[in-house]
Amino acid sequence: MKTNADVPFNWYQQKQLFLKELRETLRDRRTIVTLLAMPLLLYPLLGIGFRFLTNSQLANDQQEFFIVSQTEEELTTFQSILVDGRQRLPDDSTENLQLDQLKFALVDPSEVTLMQRAQDWNDIGIRVEKRIGFSSNQNSAAPYGPYEIELIFNEDSPLSRQRAQSIQACLQASQDYWVWDQLQGLNPRLQRPLLINTTRVRPPPGPSPVLGLLPLVLLMMTVTGGVYPAIDLTAGERERNTMETLMSLPVPAFRLLIAKYGAVVTVTLLTGVMNLMAMGITLYSLQLVNPLFGETGFGLSLIARLFLMLTVFALFYSAVLLMITSSAKSFKEAQAYLIPLLLISLAPGLVIVLPGWNLTVATAVIPLVNILLLGRELMEGSATPLPALVAGIATVLYAATALSLAAKTFGDDSLASEGQGIRELLQPPQEKQSSPSFALAMMGLAILVPLYFWASGFLGAATWVQSAAARLIVSGMLTLLLFAGLPALLMMVRRVSLNTGFRLQPPGWLSVAGAVLLGISVWPLVFEAVIYSRSWGLGTDLQELLKEGEIATKAQTLLEQFQRVPLWLIIVTLGIIPGICEECFFRGFLFSGLRKLVSPSITILVAAILFGLFHVVMAGGLAVDRVLPSTLLGLLLGWISYRSGSLIPAIVMHATHNSLLLSMVNYREQFLVPMLGDTKSNHLPISWLIVAVLIAATGAILIGLGRKKTEPSAHK
Repeated sequence: MKTNADVPFNWYQQKQLFLKELRETLRDRRTIVTLLAMPLLLYPLLGIGFRFLTNSQLANDQQEFFIVSQTEEELTTFQSILVDGRQRLPDDSTENLQLDQLKFALVDPSEVTLMQRAQDWNDIGIRVEKRIGFSSNQNSAAPYGPYEIELIFNEDSPLSRQRAQSIQACLQASQDYWVWDQLQGLNPRLQRPLLINTTRVRPPPGPSPVLGLLPLVLLMMTVTGGVYPAIDLTAGERERNTMETLMSLPVPAFRLLIAKYGAVVTVTLLTGVMNLMAMGITLYSLQLVNPLFGETGFGLSLIARLFLMLTVFALFYSAVLLMITSSAKSFKEAQAYLIPLLLISLAPGLVIVLPGWNLTVATAVIPLVNILLLGRELMEGSATPLPALVAGIATVLYAATALSLAAKTFGDDSLASEGQGIRELLQPPQEKQSSPSFALAMMGLAILVPLYFWASGFLGAATWVQSAAARLIVSGMLTLLLFAGLPALLMMVRRVSLNTGFRLQPPGWLSVAGAVLLGISVWPLVFEAVIYSRSWGLGTDLQELLKEGEIATKAQTLLEQFQRVPLWLIIVTLGIIPGICEECFFRGFLFSGLRKLVSPSITILVAAILFGLFHVVMAGGLAVDRVLPSTLLGLLLGWISYRSGSLIPAIVMHATHNSLLLSMVNYREQFLVPMLGDTKSNHLPISWLIVAVLIAATGAILIGLGRKKTEPSAHK
């Protein structure tokens, strides 16, 4: 029997489908509002706000200030010393301090104190007192003193600190001059040990720091143009009961989805063009081009590059929007799904304004972050071709992946008819289930992330857990509860078998043996992945970060405490328990839920990416360089679990890997240092890597020879 999938592709028909979807989208008033009204209103408001901030900063820089004291005698004395010191300095050394614009004032201590004037008005308070035990001008060539001078200024105000530093420079210059004059009187042949000359240069005005936020504003405003079309063309069809009619057409479902995707991309790009036009008009009309972009300007070349960036971004985000909205059964439900997505999308925008984040080959593969970094560097005029090309290719690949996921659920009324609310999701079904649903797996992930973040934060701040051994025990218990207990509870509520839900079927002995070999041989490869990820610019050197400040003190204290903890306790709490529990969640619970919807390869990939990103969260966001090695390790663990048909080999490999690393760190002086010798390279010896590859290959062959168990098929 001939099905819709057998219908030959017709370009004219596809064009008509696309134009139909586009016309329906552009008839929606909400689309017109986001397409036209919001850009025309937002950018003038942003421009006015930026200009107001600029003028306020300029007014603060030009704000007059007073040197205040409580007596006339103190003011007169201080002014004479200040004038004397200014004469001893080069003309350009205190350009921020114009003596002819200084104002001196008396304050009544019964009304306001010097500290209050410094705090509230950013004035400089002074106290000038005779030094006890010295008579006037005793043993001094200076025409004043000896005095003790106190300066009172607002430490939190950069302007107040700058003024105080200029005043201190004048006072120090006066004192140095008269001290040197007195020394030369004692020994005329005395010479100054140093003669210091300074040359001040100013770089050309560059882009404003505010420029880093513009890509986020531009991209988020572009996204808003695609939100309502994506919802209306998928969930809206179901809500209007027109999805069945649409699916009955003699056209494959994927071609219908492509037509809708083209419409969403087109509207998103139109919104991007309107945003670019509104931004450009606002910048030129408010004369903000030079303050924001410096000498590079905001010309046609930059606009063309930004449009190309927006095109790539629209391809990616439109696919993500359709992937999410295709599984919603109503307009309201789709909106509820997209709000968290938009909020999560704001986080990378905050990342790109942090120092040290640049577009490199490594950061170019991080979704959304790569496009934001590319947009910032395009605006700053510092983008390089290779990372930009990698960012574009990676984003297009992510778009294709999201579109393929959307195709799994588009037009499938069985997904839309399932209860998607919290109450329906947690309501026990009548029949026992063999594996968790995709929605239950995503719900578990959404609960796990904040719970782990809060629990680890509370554990770090807990004063009742004093010893390192107690912290390890509590940490192990939290890992057990969150990574194994939470999914087990959710599956019991939904009557899912824990044995099949966690994929704990007995494996073949070849798979277990191969997992052991991989567990003892993968660590050199992971180590090299960390080294290369740092050399590619992904993350910072954590060792450098731990050298200074409060983090260094805490880290050193923690390391000293761990040296007094038995090795077996460290291995159990940091090696075996995480190896078991993390696998139960990522390659057990989450893997089973993803397999209900997507193919094995995509399941392995998604679980590995989430595994890699979660290890950054576990490190508090500091160890960004763990993304690549953790993701690669996750890919290997996912392949082991899928190939063997059981979670147990993945647990064996993960626990062996962790335990071996912890043992090597504990015995590094007895084991690693003698074997590595005095090599200065950061990389391991090539002989180590060859042996590791051979053992790992043997383990992979054993797992490949092991019998593959039956896996639940993806949702059809």
